[in-house]
Amino acid sequence: MRIAEVKRSEGKITYPYGVLQRIVAFLALKVPGVEALDRGVEEGVRLEISRGLVNIRLYLILKLERRVPEIAWQLQKFLKNSVEEKTGLRVGSIDVYIQDFTEIVI
Repeated sequence: MRIAEVKRSEGKITYPYGVLQRIVAFLALKVPGVEALDRGVEEGVRLEISRGLVNIRLYLILKLERRVPEIAWQLQKFLKNSVEEKTGLRVGSIDVYIQDFTEIVI
């Protein structure tokens, strides 16, 4: 089982891979413009974990209500801050891969 560990003065926190995937998915879906993960959490969120550093790859379906670069930049900034704050892990990189767009109803 892949895990991530955070060592603190009070002790050690261990995160299983699946739990981190769900945390990242939950946070990503809060960003305006992100409609869904492509093929669910297991396929839509991929993590590389090494020595307390996590690299994130997201495969997303977006709403075209804003410019795509703005959505991606806001998502990266929000995820980095939120994951580091909520888990204590350091985020190395966040790569966003757009798989599809939802239709806009006018």
